Amino acid sequence: MKTLATLTTALLFTAGSAFAQSNDATVDQIGNDNDSEITQIGSSNTAYIQQGGFGGGAVQSNNADATIEQAGSMNDATINQRQGFSGGTAVSMHSIDQDGSMNEAVLTTFNGGNSGEITQVGDDNYARGRQSSSVNSIEILQDGSGNSADVNQLTSSGSLAEVSQTGSGNSTTVDQSDASGDAQYFETTTGDDNSVTASQSSTWAKVDLSIEGSSNTVTAEQDRTDKAVMDIVGDSNLLSVIQGFDRNTLGASITGSSNTIMVSQTGMDNDIIELGSGHWNKDGIVVNGDANMVDISQASDMNRASVSISGNSNTATITQD
Repeated sequence: MKTLATLTTALLFTAGSAFAQSNDATVDQIGNDNDSEITQIGSSNTAYIQQGGFGGGAVQSNNADATIEQAGSMNDATINQRQGFSGGTAVSMHSIDQDGSMNEAVLTTFNGGNSGEITQVGDDNYARGRQSSSVNSIEILQDGSGNSADVNQLTSSGSLAEVSQTGSGNSTTVDQSDASGDAQYFETTTGDDNSVTASQSSTWAKVDLSIEGSSNTVTAEQDRTDKAVMDIVGDSNLLSVIQGFDRNTLGASITGSSNTIMVSQTGMDNDIIELGSGHWNKDGIVVNGDANMVDISQASDMNRASVSISGNSNTATITQD
């Protein structure tokens, strides 16, 4: 049995005296071949690593690696790792790196074979990742202040979520629970006060989202093998996407402000894309301007639609039932 725990706390040296910076670090390990490392520089930081002994049945942790690094003050980081059953040996690797003040991060896995990474730079940011089953991966990067990211991969298998937010007051919630077999979510947001909510509850669902601007709102719901690639450049846009059945594809590009895009694809094999283009066939909806409205509904099967708007205060409605 190998159990390794490394704790480092920086000391402040003044006039030949050493003063501890009142950081708190705790490691609890139950199981075999677990590694833990905590490094804290600053004051009033709290770090906790628990490997095994939590959740239903208090199952042990085996072959888990956990690392926490914190610089600044009043940061809080927690990593919880365990196997799904006592004899499990799948490797889990999780890390948290925080630089600033009053940041909080939590990574929890109830099964081996998962990985997670949270990096936060700035103040008052919050990030959480939760996993069960196996082969799930979470990466969260937040740079700024007052940002929030929450990724749920409970009862998911083989899911991937990558969230990057730069700015202040941004919020992202990704729910991949019950997904299996390569559900993927990618987001890059730059700006302030953007809000994103995404749900993927089935195999092969894919979202790729890019936001440059402020006060945009995006919701995406995928139930089957659907794909959506969405780009927003501007402020106060609303993009709502429901892909409720199978093999639907959306490509949307918005440049401007105060535009509203509503998409509902509840049939099968529907496309809102530019045929022949790459990266999941982009640009089925292209909006350049302000205060435009697009509403597309595809409730039957094998429909194709596209909308291109250049200007302001235009309205386009397509119904394919």
